[in-house]
Amino acid sequence: MYGLKKEPEAPFAFDLEEDLKGDAHKIKKLQAEIQTRASQLKSMLREGTSSDAEFNALGTLLQGYDAMLNVLDRIKNKKETK
Repeated sequence: MYGLKKEPEAPFAFDLEEDLKGDAHKIKKLQAEIQTRASQLKSMLREGTSSDAEFNALGTLLQGYDAMLNVLDRIKNKKETK
């Protein structure tokens, strides 16, 4: 019947993934910068903060950096398998 056939959907791609598609140097640079910032955040968390709200905000930011590193690893691994 007409209209029942669905085209296969393209795999999900992050906007960042599309932006960094052909630039391995930029991926490595971003990874290094994020790892540096994450280590700074970890040291700040170890030293302690003045309030619980600040501690929670720094923890959330650290989780965001970790997620960003996972996305960059995903992009890098996709390139290596192709």
